[in-house]
Amino acid sequence: MSEAAGTERLDPARTCLLLFDFLVGHAERDPQRYAPVIANGARLLAAARAAGAMVAHARADHRGDLGTTATTLHDSGQRPPLITSGTREAEIVPELAPRPSDYLVPKHRWSAFHGTY
Repeated sequence: MSEAAGTERLDPARTCLLLFDFLVGHAERDPQRYAPVIANGARLLAAARAAGAMVAHARADHRGDLGTTATTLHDSGQRPPLITSGTREAEIVPELAPRPSDYLVPKHRWSAFHGTY
């Protein structure tokens, strides 16, 4: 890291922490994998809130009838299970629970930025 980079600071008024898919359904499927990720997310979230930065949560908002789900090509051979809106699996993990001042970004596709406000 350069000396200049070490002195740079994020401007909380122009910074947003976007927490992406920290959902109960993902965390419960693989707790060992997600535990350290959630712990790091909690530290980032605490720092962002302490600094007064915007906080947003992107989360699955898929219809149960797959009407909002695009067919995707991938090389895994298996499509991950769909997390359906309004289910317990679609809730944000308690360790990162949104506050009323946080923004919730419904995610209708794999990308949190496609078709959202």
